[in-house]
Amino acid sequence: MIDLRSDTVTQPTVAMREAMHAAPVGDDVYGEDPTVNRLEAHIANMLGKQAALFVPSGTQSNLIALLTHCQRGDEYIAGADAHAYKFEGGGGAVLGGIQPQTLAFASDGSLPLTDVQAVLKPDDFHFARTRLVCLENTHSGVAVPYHRTGTLDVATTDDEMRALRATADILDRRDVPALLLDAQAARAEEPQLGDVAIGGLLIGSHGFVAAGELTRALAIAARKHGAQLIEQSRVRRISQLHGDMIVDTERGSLTGNAVVLAAGSWSADVAIDGVGRTIPVRPVRGQLLHLGWTGTPLRRVTWSNRCYLVPWDDGTLLVGATVEEAGFDERTTVAGVSQLLEAVSAIAPRARLAGFRGARAGLRPATIDD
Repeated sequence: MIDLRSDTVTQPTVAMREAMHAAPVGDDVYGEDPTVNRLEAHIANMLGKQAALFVPSGTQSNLIALLTHCQRGDEYIAGADAHAYKFEGGGGAVLGGIQPQTLAFASDGSLPLTDVQAVLKPDDFHFARTRLVCLENTHSGVAVPYHRTGTLDVATTDDEMRALRATADILDRRDVPALLLDAQAARAEEPQLGDVAIGGLLIGSHGFVAAGELTRALAIAARKHGAQLIEQSRVRRISQLHGDMIVDTERGSLTGNAVVLAAGSWSADVAIDGVGRTIPVRPVRGQLLHLGWTGTPLRRVTWSNRCYLVPWDDGTLLVGATVEEAGFDERTTVAGVSQLLEAVSAIAPRARLAGFRGARAGLRPATIDD
């Protein structure tokens, strides 16, 4: 996991340290440091600016921005929890004589325009001049758990081991690093594996992301960029009128010049004008378990032919998933839960000691060639 919370929390990798050690350097005051010059030129070009300036910290860059835009006695508007206002020692006031005017952030991290307009100072010498609005594009973002810990595919039969060897050969031809393991090496990589494991395939570049948090983050980002979202509503029909595409939902319509149908298991229920055939997609139910793991957690996502295991940061374990032809029935069942409990206990015997936190079910789309 790469932690980008700040310029001090983020730790350089070995490769980064080697790159820094080997980088050509010079006197930056005289503009003779080729590495800094190249970085500044790259950033200026990337952002479409005339020039860029490298500084060693975010606090310094915020202070430079304040001093560039404001004079003594001026005012800047910022969120009450903005880093430039709350966590940087009052640098704008102490070093620049700049007065802050704070506002409460909206739930999506923005400053409502009506609130900004309400605190703009009139052109009167009794007031500090409002000269700047400070926005933080990272404030109140959604934390998206992501870990590149690698994955371990476990084989429990000779046929499964042959399949892993075939996969390893394919990955090798595509220059994807992977390591084929015998039973002893597999258990060394994942000590929680049971005796049923006869080998495995370790793919170090794999990771996992929390799908729910990622979806929420994408929705917030889309709204900030002007997208209109209709939630908690099904799409009923896609039609065309005067060259525009119209998407009718239970809670209103959207209009655009193109439509991408990504309704998953419900794609076949969407009527599309001009398309006579039903889209050949059907739902498949997948049940999942949430276990309260005890003791040493699993090191990485682990797959077997019967289930997969995802260790979360809070010490719990996600176990999935059944594959059931059950239509749109999203119930969890005794049979599904029992199947997963038996599968996870075989792969990781310590799962028998785990607490049962719950079960849930979801639907994924399947097609005739699935």
